[in-house]
Amino acid sequence: MGIGEASLALSDADVAALPPLDPALRDHPLLRVSRFAAVPLRFQERTIGVVLGDNKRHRRSISRRGVAQLEIFCQQLQNLISTARLWAETQQRERDATLLVEVTRRLCPLLTSSRCSTSSRRAR
Repeated sequence: MGIGEASLALSDADVAALPPLDPALRDHPLLRVSRFAAVPLRFQERTIGVVLGDNKRHRRSISRRGVAQLEIFCQQLQNLISTARLWAETQQRERDATLLVEVTRRLCPLLTSSRCSTSSRRAR
């Protein structure tokens, strides 16, 4: 994610340019804001979430500098999420590999004795 990918509504003109909200969402308390920044979180070219920042509590304007800081925070956050996902995937693959080794260890003697008994029958 690079700087500048955030969706911003920092002025009345920005808010007016947004597509209208679905009526079911319009009255949701979290969406009753006049200014906001939405920064996507990405993992392997897919959007996995969004961080929203608004001015609902203090009603002060959101500065471009504040948005840039939010984007930097989101870069760190997506790196942490990516690392956690990759760690979980690695752990699952390790469990799968361990299971395959165990299955192979148990099946190998059976396959060897089966081949031996088939070979000895053919020799007779």
